[in-house]
Amino acid sequence: MVWSRLLIRSACIALLLTFFAIGAYAEDRIAFLHLKIEGNRITLLDTKIVPGKLKELRGITEKSGLKFETVSLDNKITPYKIMNNPLVRKFEYENPENPGKLISKIIVEESAEFTIRINYEDNLDHLNFYTVEMQPNKANASATFLDKISLTSPKEESHE
Repeated sequence: MVWSRLLIRSACIALLLTFFAIGAYAEDRIAFLHLKIEGNRITLLDTKIVPGKLKELRGITEKSGLKFETVSLDNKITPYKIMNNPLVRKFEYENPENPGKLISKIIVEESAEFTIRINYEDNLDHLNFYTVEMQPNKANASATFLDKISLTSPKEESHE
């Protein structure tokens, strides 16, 4: 009699723990968004949603580039860090005339593909993208709206 009660209690606890573990798995998701930028247009090429949660953001590391934010159906805005503009590539190579010294060259591409990660929630509606440029002699950067990307029912990746 005592053993059967212990067994039932243990089974109930195991069931509850499993239920909570499945619930946590279902809520924390990361979306990998594969995008293409051409001029002032950004296109969503592919979306993969996987279990996980991004770490909290800590300050801005770039002063110029692309900035994006997620916007939910109830207009809650979540800003993300400024990232390097995928159209702008910086190359450094050794100066053949002055060994040991580097030469920097910036190349601006017409189009580029890139991937961003966001914490995914079911009520996400779209992403806003901005170009950000640091203003000379000013502490703040100016942001100019670039494009809006709809997030309509991306598919979750199967983890079976």
